[in-house]
Amino acid sequence: KTPKFPGLTRVVGPPMGLGFFSCCWRAGAPPIAGPRGASHGNIAREHGAPVRPAGTAEKGVEMRFMAGALIVSILCVALALTVTYSGLYNVSQTNHDNALINWAMETTVKRSVQKRAKGIHVPDLADTSLIALGFREYRACVNCHGAPGRAPGGMARGLWPEAPDLAKTADEWTSAELYWIIRNGVKFTSMPAWGPSHDDRELWAMTAFVKKLPHISESDYKAMQAAAGMPGPGGPGGPPPMAR
Repeated sequence: KTPKFPGLTRVVGPPMGLGFFSCCWRAGAPPIAGPRGASHGNIAREHGAPVRPAGTAEKGVEMRFMAGALIVSILCVALALTVTYSGLYNVSQTNHDNALINWAMETTVKRSVQKRAKGIHVPDLADTSLIALGFREYRACVNCHGAPGRAPGGMARGLWPEAPDLAKTADEWTSAELYWIIRNGVKFTSMPAWGPSHDDRELWAMTAFVKKLPHISESDYKAMQAAAGMPGPGGPGGPPPMAR
């Protein structure tokens, strides 16, 4: 058949399902039908028709995926910068975060400490002299963490996250993990790093005492105070009781 447009010839053959080149347009080309079994691409190539390279569809999908990932990354960076520079986030200690953020932070701390405490060699923490030294060092911790029979001081009310009651929670950590926390502290909390101000024996002494703390009764704690000659808060020679 001759097309209505001058200079164009239609190449016609049986349907593609039979293995022939069904149709194409080419300027000035005579009618052509490929042999049975010839591919569309081969016949098109012979007669100058454009052929899509192999794998073009897959590359297109890959490029679209990469473009989408780039757009999402840019939006995330833009959102982070907006929150950072706008002052939207309230950094006050009295601004308690929601449950999702608390869970994320607690999980991050737990996994971080576990990872970094691996391989730490733990000495004999049952040494009574080590525990006694740790008890004396723990005086600096009582106002935040409390002790058996003694609630934390008033300063602890202003902490967020709250300082844990170690008499109840110390068993949630291994000895190596407690040592790592005592030595290095925890970012974005009120837990300081005692490593810069204490030697390794003192750090392990604090670890030994904190690890034993859940198993010390109130009467045991008072007996340890008396044995160490340490007056309780408000007692003669002792620190004044903190306001509640």
